[in-house]
Amino acid sequence: MKTARLDLGSRSLGEGQPCLIAAHVRTAHEGEADAALRLIEAAFQAGADAIVFPVYRTADLLARRHPERREMEQAELGAREWRKVLAAAKASGLAVVAEVYDLAGRDLAAEAGVDGYQAHPSDLDHPDLLRALAEAGRPLLLGAGGATDAQVREALDAAGGAPALLLGPATAPAAPEELRLGELASARDRFRVPVGLLDGTDGGSAFAPAAPAAAAARGADSVQRRLTLARSRRGRDWAAA
Repeated sequence: MKTARLDLGSRSLGEGQPCLIAAHVRTAHEGEADAALRLIEAAFQAGADAIVFPVYRTADLLARRHPERREMEQAELGAREWRKVLAAAKASGLAVVAEVYDLAGRDLAAEAGVDGYQAHPSDLDHPDLLRALAEAGRPLLLGAGGATDAQVREALDAAGGAPALLLGPATAPAAPEELRLGELASARDRFRVPVGLLDGTDGGSAFAPAAPAAAAARGADSVQRRLTLARSRRGRDWAAA
């Protein structure tokens, strides 16, 4: 039985397709729209096929007294800024994926015409959100992290259709052995969907430049690598970028 194929913009993931390389921006823009625009250019110049932006409102995710709330708010873009950034990403020719955490983020990303949605691994057990993302009619990538097979199957059932899975360590930066590259091909065989890697390798390690090629050689249909404008800035996500 062949693995299902997922079309993401003009690119495809799945059997017989080259490994898709995506730049995951996370909060590397540090709340500055101009920095987000430079990250789009950096992803394009680096040869990425796609770019992933987390679209969120801190107030909807974290309690007022959460220790990370202030830092997250400082790295947040407003709705108007997101429209500008996502439109620029679309115009760049990259496939554009929005990692969303609620319906407001989904709808904002849909308005901007993104090519697909991504669910964070922490939302793998939120079937209502997964169904809502699947019903939006765009390709869906499910972050699975180190979830059990039972959890993954429940999430796939909730999402319906044929989403793609993204495996990878729960925390970053990660040591090479934590990537568990040997599980990529077997996961694709078990679930019959495209399977990619969330690459959390330490960006300063000797293994980091080789990680995407190593994952592709082990059967990855896609690899997402964190992106930063300068590791020397040591922002929130610099260590794995």
